[in-house]
Amino acid sequence: MTSFLFRLDPRKTKAAQFVAKVRRELQQALAEEEKHGLTKSRIAEKLGIHRSAITRRLQGTENLTLHSLSDLAWAMNRDIVFRLERPMPKGNEPAWTAVVDGSRTDTQPVIRSVLLMGEG
Repeated sequence: MTSFLFRLDPRKTKAAQFVAKVRRELQQALAEEEKHGLTKSRIAEKLGIHRSAITRRLQGTENLTLHSLSDLAWAMNRDIVFRLERPMPKGNEPAWTAVVDGSRTDTQPVIRSVLLMGEG
């Protein structure tokens, strides 16, 4: 029997987890907006791109840049909330947060979440 041992690169793993989380947030925001009548076609029209580009970005077959993320948020009338946090320590002690506006910082922050928030 042949077995394989794969070594996961922590850097690539962290990046993949973050990108997946952003895509989930986008998909969830779109699902909420679709309940109110906003479609992928309408988003594409607002952005001046083809509907398939929206689908590719949400599915992960097209690179999602910060610019395209902000475009999607704008088209869905959502704000992007971004923060960097340290991972939770093992003893359940409070973790320091590095906030983008610089109000609290610490060394080596870890990207923890991107949330899309609507007005309603």
